Amino acid sequence: NYDGNKSTFGDTSVKATVANPDNLSSFAALRTSDGALTVMVINKIAGSTPVTLSLANFAGTGSAQVWQLTSANAITRLADIGYAANSVSITVPGQSVTLLVLPPVPPGFALQSVASRKNHAGNDFDVPLTVGPAITGNVSVEPRQADAAGQRIVFKFTQPVTATGNVTVVDANGAVPFSAAMVGTELIVTVPGQLNKSRLTVASTNVNNAAVNVSVSAGFFVGDVTSSRAINAADIVAIKSHSGQPVTTIAGNARFNISLSGSIGSPDISQVKARTGNLLP
Repeated sequence: NYDGNKSTFGDTSVKATVANPDNLSSFAALRTSDGALTVMVINKIAGSTPVTLSLANFAGTGSAQVWQLTSANAITRLADIGYAANSVSITVPGQSVTLLVLPPVPPGFALQSVASRKNHAGNDFDVPLTVGPAITGNVSVEPRQADAAGQRIVFKFTQPVTATGNVTVVDANGAVPFSAAMVGTELIVTVPGQLNKSRLTVASTNVNNAAVNVSVSAGFFVGDVTSSRAINAADIVAIKSHSGQPVTTIAGNARFNISLSGSIGSPDISQVKARTGNLLP
């Protein structure tokens, strides 16, 4: 009853080992009622001790609840701590008992879709990307020019994203600078300086500590609205067939507004005509 709601330590024992049990000991168990992993750390010495827990074979959400009993003889709820790559670190005070409660990943966590996101006249619109082709293969193409953010690749999942493993972005020459953010059910990877006529592979391992690895390769080729990796008359025809339309999510026509003006028209057609004959390397 550490939280006043009759919550308990787990009921299925889990192996827990420590380097020096005379100074610090640990016990762990899974709680059948909700699948949470409960870990108790007992610091027997007078001084504070940094502790790193290795969480082998446990899929968690990346946020651990922390409860602590100190020499003041009171149980206190501390701030939650995040963890990634199956490891959580905390410093425990001298002569204390610390309980960490790690919720499991809800069932059904999976990748739902991948897209390239651009801002059209103040509104974000996505162009879907196909998962599967290698960076040198028949990749999906982002045909729109870069916006103020650069290039944004969005991995959308069935449930909120709370942790990632190793996020990487590479092109044909190696690693590329990027930033990553978890927003609701999305992992958004932003590449600020990606050039036109280039290819990238964006990936993350172990999303939500659920052994969910994601990866997508894409081409960035302004004007290739047909995703053929070659700009030709077919791209001009495709844009003309949507000319005069405002960009909307329902219409799914964002890929044809390569100028990001918010409306498909002559500026888009002109850009394609100027690039006719170009190939994606």
